[in-house]
Amino acid sequence: MKIALVHPPTRRMIESILPADIEGSRGHNPPLGLLYLAAAVRKAGRDDVMVLDAQAEELDDQSIERKLGSFEPDVVGITALSFTLLDALAVAQIAKKLGAVTVLGGPHPHIYPLETTSLGDVDYIICGEGEKSFPQLLDALREGKRPLDVPGAGWRDERGYRCGPDLTGFLDMSELPAPARDLVDVNKYTSVLARTSPVTTIISSRGCPHRCLFCDRPHLGRKFRARDGAAVADEIGQCIGLGIREFLFYDDNFTTDRGRVLAICDEIRLRGYNIIFDVRARVNDLDAEMLAAMKAAGCDRIHLGVESGDAEILKTLQKGITREGAERGFRIAQQAGIRTLAYFMFGSPGETLETASRTVEFAKALRPDYVHFSMLIPFPATKLYAMGLERGIWKKDVWAEYARDPKQSFVPPMWEEKLDRKALARITIEAYKKFYRSPAYLIRRLRRIQSANEFLRQAKAGIKIFKL
Repeated sequence: MKIALVHPPTRRMIESILPADIEGSRGHNPPLGLLYLAAAVRKAGRDDVMVLDAQAEELDDQSIERKLGSFEPDVVGITALSFTLLDALAVAQIAKKLGAVTVLGGPHPHIYPLETTSLGDVDYIICGEGEKSFPQLLDALREGKRPLDVPGAGWRDERGYRCGPDLTGFLDMSELPAPARDLVDVNKYTSVLARTSPVTTIISSRGCPHRCLFCDRPHLGRKFRARDGAAVADEIGQCIGLGIREFLFYDDNFTTDRGRVLAICDEIRLRGYNIIFDVRARVNDLDAEMLAAMKAAGCDRIHLGVESGDAEILKTLQKGITREGAERGFRIAQQAGIRTLAYFMFGSPGETLETASRTVEFAKALRPDYVHFSMLIPFPATKLYAMGLERGIWKKDVWAEYARDPKQSFVPPMWEEKLDRKALARITIEAYKKFYRSPAYLIRRLRRIQSANEFLRQAKAGIKIFKL
């Protein structure tokens, strides 16, 4: 069979957590989940597979139909996030027009399986991690059978919603083949923060053991599962062969296991890889020895979630960090010569103009190289969203209504107990202005730019901030 895996466009995306000009300047990352899925299909060895990244290729519906039509797929698999659900459904409609079977995967169908299978043009869903279950679903389709034995598969027939066995456990990371990056044009992937291009995302682990109120990754789970250093280094070597030398580690938390971090860094150095990479980490995990090893292996940037400069809000969000811990984490990362990116958000329970102002001042005091301000949207399946429903912050389950009847006019919920969304939007834009327009920041930033390409990418983003 011919299998097309599609990363849908964002032409119908519902309201973002970022100002539009900021959202549009970030660049594109490869659809890593689909590339893992493509590698799993290849490993099974029974199907011809293509990956179509409609975002990086900037495809409209007609272009998607033309490309899929020329491939003539039997099955089209589509990534479905709640924010891009409408675009995923548009791709499914195109696939059905071409006579293909449609399969939706990703966090949205995992959270809302009944609702997703009720939508037109959706034949099947895959819940959880798809690297094992999707090839099993293809085997069932090849044999003309319903996937009754496929864990995580869901569909509707004359008896209503049906599903395979419940998912038990999560994948052993050592079983995963390397993502099939050769199926996309690697040169289309860049980042405004990067030193070079192209860049690629890479994961060395899945699962986050922490319990932040606003976060949930139900399709990946909380159990921390990691790849060993040699396997990670092998994948980096394959990417170098494709002309990629800058890597964005997309682990939920790269530094959960200190020993494994040191092992990965050792492998990179022993193999003589001349690369650049960035990671996502918790301020509490950092120490000088580990940061020195990361720097020696090529770590250029570290992303650290702080979320708020107000101590009470940090407690409410169950971050498990303090202002003092954040100050220490940023300080030792900067002393190690690693650039820092701080994440903050506005609109947490208890947020006021005073707490928001405290956050902006704290962001400036940490002196990160970059800062990311956003508005907090309580996502479905998070403890924060459940808490809001219990407290009557929202009078009905708006995410479930959207899942049943998705419309582009849908406005994601916010915690508007003390500040409404217009006020939060103003606060977010003003925060970007106060941080990035600071003369002291501009001088620091210019001193650290190392190439003309890096300057041009960041200048374009900077111009958009000055126009906010």
